[in-house]
Amino acid sequence: MFPTKKILKTMLLPLLLALLVSAFAGCETEEPPVTASSAAESVSSESTGDLSTEESSETPSQEPSTDTSSEPDVPPAEPVYELYTLSGTSLPAAGDLTATLVNKSNDPVLEAFLKSYTGTYPAVGDMVYSENALHVCVVYESSAFYGAFQVKYLWYTFDFATGKLTSPVNERPKAYEYDKNAHNQNGYFWVDYETTVSGAACPYVVVYNENGTNRTLCFEETALEYVRIIRQTDTHAVLSVLRNGERYYRILDREGKIIAQLEWISDVSSITPLMFDSNYLYCKKDADEDFVYDTIGAIDLSNGKYQDLLYVGNSDYWTYFADGKGIAIYDNADQPDSILYYATRTQSLVTYPAKRRVNYLDTFFSTLYGTLQGETEAHVFLWNNDAGSLFETEEAYSSNCRIAIGKKTFSVLDEGVLAVYVRSN
Repeated sequence: MFPTKKILKTMLLPLLLALLVSAFAGCETEEPPVTASSAAESVSSESTGDLSTEESSETPSQEPSTDTSSEPDVPPAEPVYELYTLSGTSLPAAGDLTATLVNKSNDPVLEAFLKSYTGTYPAVGDMVYSENALHVCVVYESSAFYGAFQVKYLWYTFDFATGKLTSPVNERPKAYEYDKNAHNQNGYFWVDYETTVSGAACPYVVVYNENGTNRTLCFEETALEYVRIIRQTDTHAVLSVLRNGERYYRILDREGKIIAQLEWISDVSSITPLMFDSNYLYCKKDADEDFVYDTIGAIDLSNGKYQDLLYVGNSDYWTYFADGKGIAIYDNADQPDSILYYATRTQSLVTYPAKRRVNYLDTFFSTLYGTLQGETEAHVFLWNNDAGSLFETEEAYSSNCRIAIGKKTFSVLDEGVLAVYVRSN
């Protein structure tokens, strides 16, 4: 059987479009701001002057780059998606299958679906994007079995051209892993431990690997610290260090030099690293010590100095792009139904007036995606910050739907029904 298919066009918000064009097109006369400013002052996405430094009156040795293109503004192309819906009779027939035991230890995602699903079979129980394909798990039968489930299911490959499910296999395909905490092209940092329990102090060596060759950056022979890498690029890494029950952050370069260290009492309680670009480590800060972050800041990688960049107000959720292009913020105390987006290239703040509460938000390469919560339903949105384009689904889903995203495609799994959106332009 063939799945149903419908052509979808974007739902662009005029106000958002204007904001996106001004924020991402760039301006020849734009310069970094003089001092930390408020979100209310920055909604226009315009700022002038020099960056100020909290610890020093020096200006940074390298200013964030700005786009100086003289090309006229071009409206972003409207994304067009084909929608394929996979459910019930549109799913392939089962054939002769043997039941398999599924529990939390061998397949926690499928086990969670089986525990909560109350509909009929066949149904879609899971989805996985590999690097260039979408894989779909079709469940044909399921029965409880001593705290686990006896299940008949197969994994299929989704054909983006036809909408068909093909090439059934029994094993879960390997998912493509997008790591927003690393943006490495030529080398990477890693920590070599002796056998230890996570969080337990132990001897360690911090190593940089380049072109298959390891270079020791630093080491600790005493069992006083537990170290892990929480952010990294080709040139720098953030080490989270646990020592005597207190946490520190060390910013290390590829030669082993400590660029800066955030101490617990004065820094770590209020400043948390977010992401790197080529010149800065961007952070979120709790400026008024009310335990809610409210300020975007940056550490200059050339001298280790911290500076406030922008006050945005108390915000509960922050996410960011691996390549340092931007920071997205939601559940803001002053603008609870908006997404705030800080573009590092232009040092500007864009406000996305969602008009619905953000239920979920994350990043994938240059795309910001998630769900907006209505009274009883959720709508999925994608905002591509490179193209300046927004897509929002006409279809409504339940608030606990799952989203998976791939290249030029995304999927929504909701109560055993899978919706696959494939971009056609």
